[in-house]
Amino acid sequence: MNRGLNELTLWWDDVRDWMAFGIAPLAVPLIVGMSVGFDAMIAIFSLMSSYFVTLLFGLPLYAFLRARGYTNFWLAPIAGLVAGVATTHLAHSWLGLPVMPIAGVAGAAVGALLWIIARPDRPRRSA
Repeated sequence: MNRGLNELTLWWDDVRDWMAFGIAPLAVPLIVGMSVGFDAMIAIFSLMSSYFVTLLFGLPLYAFLRARGYTNFWLAPIAGLVAGVATTHLAHSWLGLPVMPIAGVAGAAVGALLWIIARPDRPRRSA
């Protein structure tokens, strides 16, 4: 029984970062849908943009903070908030899209979920 639990723990240590980056961006369509109403086009656009922004800004930011040992929970929502606000302003200035005031909240939610799933404060176990 203990061997199976150890193998499961080792497997989770290997995949928790990827699981976090796969699951956390799903919060954006939920938050946007609750704020502006559930519409299929809005949900699809917010889903695609959330994954794009998470990979473009979130992954490098996560790697940077983790490499420097900045793994406290409070940094994750702040980093997500900054990424969300920066993204909505870049989209407004470059593409002419309307500014979404909810983008900061959605980014903070993604950052918090990402941290909860990935748990960068916990060390990796070895076999």
